[in-house]
Amino acid sequence: MFTESISFNDVPKAMAHLINKVDKIETLLITKQIHAQGNVQDADEQWEIENPIPYLKIKPLLENWIDNHDVMKALHISARTLQTLRSNGSLPYSRIGKKTYYQKSDIVKLLAANYDHYKSNIYENK
Repeated sequence: MFTESISFNDVPKAMAHLINKVDKIETLLITKQIHAQGNVQDADEQWEIENPIPYLKIKPLLENWIDNHDVMKALHISARTLQTLRSNGSLPYSRIGKKTYYQKSDIVKLLAANYDHYKSNIYENK
């Protein structure tokens, strides 16, 4: 329990401490509830159960990122072409270990920057 008096400058620190405690309690309650229902199926699901708050905060961020395979499939390009786009700075990326990730918005920007207006004008004039 917080029994000592705090100054106005300490309020943000105290609030962060309180939020952290509430998150831990919520995590514990969710974990106990799911375990009581017996719904644990695999290791990933187990991790989500044990860490629901961080997972819920990170999941929307991860939906904006795709890996090499998905980029090559979406753009119908080879691994070498993708490497060239990274090397010449056309496509920003993030690397974790040996895995490379790209933001979907950067891929859309790359496509827009290379859009050829010439062909669209030919078809409109016919």
